[in-house]
Amino acid sequence: MSITNPAQLVAEYKKSGEFDRLRREMLSDFQKSEVVGPLLGKVEVIARQKLQSDRKLEYLPQEAVHRELTAELDRFPLVERAVGEFRARSERLYPSEVRASLRNLLRDSQKRESKDEPAKKVEESTKPSVTVAASVVPPKPAEEQTVRGDTDDVGVERTKNEDQDAMDVEQTSAYPPVEEPTADKRSNGPATTDRKDAEGDPHIH
Repeated sequence: MSITNPAQLVAEYKKSGEFDRLRREMLSDFQKSEVVGPLLGKVEVIARQKLQSDRKLEYLPQEAVHRELTAELDRFPLVERAVGEFRARSERLYPSEVRASLRNLLRDSQKRESKDEPAKKVEESTKPSVTVAASVVPPKPAEEQTVRGDTDDVGVERTKNEDQDAMDVEQTSAYPPVEEPTADKRSNGPATTDRKDAEGDPHIH
């Protein structure tokens, strides 16, 4: 995996084992340094003063006495002062080791990335093409095309006939049919006229 941000660099640094190695080395150097002697002397003085001031500790179990002495030592920043003095004397040594380890990690990451690029290009060039040529697709059967075409023609002809019938119905409804006279009306018409003429003509009477 190529390193692209500080978080990945820190993760690779811890994974490489350099972090644990440097921590053990710093602890060993601290224990061998000149600040440890004065630190242990101060711890002994504080512990003796606590035991002399609190006589009940003589009758408590060893674990309880240890807890009481630890709580008393925590009141004084003895360890912080000793670590600060040790850091002031060795601050030029460890940062240089850390920088060297980080440079090696970045260099190895760049080498892996440069080796992976040709492999990626070869993999992309060997990928099969997904494009399908038009000649590869089989044509539709002739029978299916013929049947579909005939069906479409019948549907079009049927639609034309239905439209013509609808137009005829609209024209018929717009002009109501003329009622032809029946036989009874034709026979009654002239008889009524003759009767009126007979009643109105004085010569007939």
